[in-house]
Amino acid sequence: MVVIWNPNASRAADSEHVLEQLRAQGDVHVVETSDAEAAEHAATRAAAEGASRIIAAGGDGTINTVINGIMKSNQRPILGVLPLGTANDWFSSLDLPDDIEAAIETALSADGTWTDLAELETTQQTRYFANIATGGNSHRVTESITDDMKQTWGALCYLRGSIGVLADLQTYRTTISFDGGAPQEFEAWNVMVANGKMSGGRLEVAPRAIVDDGYLDIVIIRDGTLIDIAKLTAQELLNTYIESDQVEYRQAKEIRIRSEPPLRFSIDGDIIDEQPIVFRNRARALRVARG
Repeated sequence: MVVIWNPNASRAADSEHVLEQLRAQGDVHVVETSDAEAAEHAATRAAAEGASRIIAAGGDGTINTVINGIMKSNQRPILGVLPLGTANDWFSSLDLPDDIEAAIETALSADGTWTDLAELETTQQTRYFANIATGGNSHRVTESITDDMKQTWGALCYLRGSIGVLADLQTYRTTISFDGGAPQEFEAWNVMVANGKMSGGRLEVAPRAIVDDGYLDIVIIRDGTLIDIAKLTAQELLNTYIESDQVEYRQAKEIRIRSEPPLRFSIDGDIIDEQPIVFRNRARALRVARG
């Protein structure tokens, strides 16, 4: 068993006892690194060498990095997750226990359940992600969040980061095709492609998303006025925002997107600004320790 531990994760400093608990297992090899490339390489190597289980200990970015490392190997060990990040959005989408002791037990010993991943492809690269790709103004919010804001505000940093962006919303002329269908045009503020439900500090932005249903969910927020923003915010708090006429909600196995200006997608810290971009569901791609 291999644990890939991010010492810079927001909750890692308060979780040293967890690290010692993992080391005490005896058959556990711990790799401590905050470097994404090193973490991805460690996951690839562990999978290729026959590790039965790899545990990603960190935030959503660490999990994403470890997943991409595993997917580079022909072997598919079980992935365990320890939530040490700011938001831990994918962890919430999996309905895993928040209690760290319960999370350790699940990561170490729970059976692996086949779970979907999302694949994105551009002319430059192919990457995988487990949770949500956010593009447009939602990406601008993510980009505005600093490490200090994460430490000070915790999961509320995503709300704090939105303040400056709301004053200057950009409209994206977006062309999207679903499952090979005819291209459709949208004047959009935000575009989100989801495998999981949660984003931005455990906000349920894709409430119909299921991590093992064979589909991706796409949420398009059409442009509008400041009054529309206020209405959407209120509906989000009531978990009814997808019923708004300003929201287009679809499900598909493959989604092709191009926009002007280019949508910059944020995927757990990775920035994708190439066009066109294709998202695909990869059904039953990975076994995750979920109990």
